[in-house]
Amino acid sequence: MPSTTTKKMRTKRPDTRPNANERRKIGKKMEAQKAIQDLRVTRKRKSEHVERVVERAPEVKQSLPENEKILRALRKKMRKINNLIEIQNAGTELDDQQLALVGSLDEIVEKMEDFMNAELEDKDDEGDSD
Repeated sequence: MPSTTTKKMRTKRPDTRPNANERRKIGKKMEAQKAIQDLRVTRKRKSEHVERVVERAPEVKQSLPENEKILRALRKKMRKINNLIEIQNAGTELDDQQLALVGSLDEIVEKMEDFMNAELEDKDDEGDSD
């Protein structure tokens, strides 16, 4: 059955290009003719290896000191708590986990103050030793 919209059979190609079935047959013949050596995965010899030229060194991500990581985490919790408080003030009821997080606001503020004070003391100690 023709697949054209006019319901007419397509004419043969005027050139000698193979159609899809013929291309598949040719591909299968080529695969069958391949030798075992062609199918086997081989590695290059060390003498054939070429060293890659690197124009610039990759950037190494530097990790933050431990106290800065903790301070960032506390700031993130503060933002989350502030968002929950705004939602609560808008009239939406919070679930138990959210209320527990809002209740821990004082603890987080104390921890942040402790870390800030410790950081300031460390900077003062470094300044005094110079």
